[in-house]
Amino acid sequence: MMLPAGVVSPFGLLNNADKDIQVYFDKEIMSEKRMSFHPNTNEKTLFLNTTDLLKFLEAIGYEPHIIEL
Repeated sequence: MMLPAGVVSPFGLLNNADKDIQVYFDKEIMSEKRMSFHPNTNEKTLFLNTTDLLKFLEAIGYEPHIIEL
C-alpha cells in the first residue's frame, strides 16, 4: 500500500491501484459503534462509525470479509 510501518489502515487501500488486497475483520469487533485509524500518517487519528467504514470500503471497491478468529 506504499505506506510506512505503523500507519497501515483501510485508508491505505486508496493507494492500491491493482485492487489485489482482501479486507478482513474479526466478527467480534464489528459490534463496536466506532473504530479508529490513522489516515495514512500516525500523527493523526480518525474515528469512524463502523457502518461508515463499511460504506467507505464499498465505495472504493472492496468487499470486507467478516470472520471469526
